[in-house]
Amino acid sequence: MNTLNSDPTTAKHLDRTAPGRFALVREAVEVYKGLRAELPGAVPVRPLRLPGWDDGWLALGLRTAHGAGCPTVWHRAGEPVRALPLPVWRGRALVPEVRYPAAAPGSAEWSARDGTLTVILPRTPTALLRPSPR
Repeated sequence: MNTLNSDPTTAKHLDRTAPGRFALVREAVEVYKGLRAELPGAVPVRPLRLPGWDDGWLALGLRTAHGAGCPTVWHRAGEPVRALPLPVWRGRALVPEVRYPAAAPGSAEWSARDGTLTVILPRTPTALLRPSPR
């Protein structure tokens, strides 16, 4: 998941990936292919501050040149709902999608008025959420 905002070809030990898990790697590469053209020139976004070692939720991302972005959200522990302040996109009509893993239960709702992305992840998967213009 960490490599989706950079370059998945730098991931190590793909040759040791269990066959059942390799489908997730394949899915991640497909998501990355849809993002890679937007990565050059993108700047970091940290909706929840710099992450702490024991934080239950982490959110990091990139704001692209055309103003959209790729927040990556990790739910590691705690309540299944988290509001992420994203004031850089306040006022914009965005449609969030849970992009990875596609089979993960979860959803996201965008409030343009507040500039807040509310993420619902009932279990502790990793999800890539990509707001895109309507």
